[in-house]
Amino acid sequence: MSWWNVFMCIPYILLLVGYLIWSGWVTIIANIMIVIFSTVGIYTSLNIKFKNLTN
Repeated sequence: MSWWNVFMCIPYILLLVGYLIWSGWVTIIANIMIVIFSTVGIYTSLNIKFKNLTN
């Protein structure tokens, strides 16, 4: 019976591992997007400031 219990647990373990990997990828992608958006925002604000200075 113990082997049967182990086999019954395997799908749940796989689901948990998959969820952890998926959530990890989601957080990594979210962090990358936040960094990209922040750099783009800083770049555009600097460009606007430089344009105002040159004008």
